[in-house]
Amino acid sequence: MSIEDNKAIARRFIEEVFVRRDQGAVDELAAPDFTPHSWATVEPGREALKAAVERSRRACPRSR
Repeated sequence: MSIEDNKAIARRFIEEVFVRRDQGAVDELAAPDFTPHSWATVEPGREALKAAVERSRRACPRSR
């Protein structure tokens, strides 16, 4: 996979998960053992990522 392919996936992840709020995109775009290094308190895995994204949405409901 090229650097440009990786960039496209990262952009799509941000757009679909954080902007469009599509939690189903996590299952498609994140590895089963996804580890969010920038969120130190979040455990590895897709379900933990979905829960963290949902918590951030509730904390900042008007942000997009």
